[in-house]
Amino acid sequence: MNSINDKVEVCFVILHYKTLNDTFACVNSIKKNNLRYRIVIVDNHSNDKSYMVLKKKYEKNENIYILQIYTNVGFAAGNNIGYKFAKEQLEANYIIIMNNDTQIISRNLENVLNKDFKQGYAVIGPDILNLKNVHQNPMGESEISITEAKIKKIKYKLLLLVNRMNLYDSLVRAKKGLSYIARNVFVLSSPKKRKIVNENLVGTLVNNKLHGACVIYTPIFINREDYAFVPGTFFYLEEDLLLAYCKNRNYKTFYEKKIKIRHTEDSATNENFFDKKGKRNFLFTNLIGSLEVYIEFIKNKEGR
Repeated sequence: MNSINDKVEVCFVILHYKTLNDTFACVNSIKKNNLRYRIVIVDNHSNDKSYMVLKKKYEKNENIYILQIYTNVGFAAGNNIGYKFAKEQLEANYIIIMNNDTQIISRNLENVLNKDFKQGYAVIGPDILNLKNVHQNPMGESEISITEAKIKKIKYKLLLLVNRMNLYDSLVRAKKGLSYIARNVFVLSSPKKRKIVNENLVGTLVNNKLHGACVIYTPIFINREDYAFVPGTFFYLEEDLLLAYCKNRNYKTFYEKKIKIRHTEDSATNENFFDKKGKRNFLFTNLIGSLEVYIEFIKNKEGR
């Protein structure tokens, strides 16, 4: 299975949630590439007419498959369903997992993927550019430590409690009057953009933490692994877990700046919420859950 042919065959997995125009744009960007491709769109229980709209729009395209999930299983599990289908049913040589709010800019995927595979890379992260042309990959040189994960878990539990008591906004407004410790817990731990490495990329491009908006899996990974992401999380820390897992399995990850992706960011998450409090509850709750999964994974890896 997964023999490498002269012309690469790629399967794209797109996790869809409600935002149809994003998914249409993502698919169109893939179709512009001159390569043999398959696309698996996983509707993560959009709870609207998304599945039927997607089914009808692409029913005549034999390269596009629409899967429906009957409950929202989150980022990792939803993508794992698409990955499993691409691996077992379509026997894809390469599997590219993309957020539906991303679009491929590059037109040279075939040659670059074959080159990177031959150099022994199992997981590849492209150059992801947001709407302000900020480079979102790589995200860092290492995953978070177990000590840092435990501290973050405590902080987010406090933040969740404060948010549920309707005190969050008041504390943020009063941040100048808070003590140093309180500011670090209640303000500096509030939602922020993810830290990324300077675009000048001082240091190695190998074995860095790669942004989950677009991850490319080569046959080195696919032939041995049944999941794209470590199971258990709903919507956060998938990148840290993936890097820790790859290190544990001696897989090499690689930042490939020759492949460029546009990322419009968070459209599916924003579709869930009408107010900031609801979005914060979602953020803190799922960060706590992901941190618990991460801590347990690291403990098991280290034999604690």
